[in-house]
Amino acid sequence: MDQIIKQIDNTVYWIRVDQKKMHILTKGNCKKETKRIIKKMVVEEYNNLKYALINRLIIKFHNDKKIYNNGIMSFHINNYQVLNNNLKKIFLENKDGFIWFEKEWLLENGWDKKYISNTLQMLRKNKGKILIPGINYYHLFGKN
Repeated sequence: MDQIIKQIDNTVYWIRVDQKKMHILTKGNCKKETKRIIKKMVVEEYNNLKYALINRLIIKFHNDKKIYNNGIMSFHINNYQVLNNNLKKIFLENKDGFIWFEKEWLLENGWDKKYISNTLQMLRKNKGKILIPGINYYHLFGKN
């Protein structure tokens, strides 16, 4: 499991998802730092980002011994939109929440950065849904 954790360089991603091709706007390891960069980008490039839909994806690691956790790693996805030169958090049904990765599944399949883009593509194209309290990654793709 330590090898998988070492492979993950960045834990916070801001990705524009409203165009034909998704674009990473910024990435890093701190929510505040990356949000500051996005807010600055919104002010400086407002004409290019007007009404843009942006996902913030945070990769978190959890203690697998706690009962409420559904896995050892999760993607926490939030939705934002650029409105009136500001970044506003919005709620999009079935596209906001946690996606869990179980320890056994990660050890068997390993880590791949494509999990991030595959997840956001599925949600963007309405082929997958995030259900409360969260969904496992392989259930998002309809696999058992």
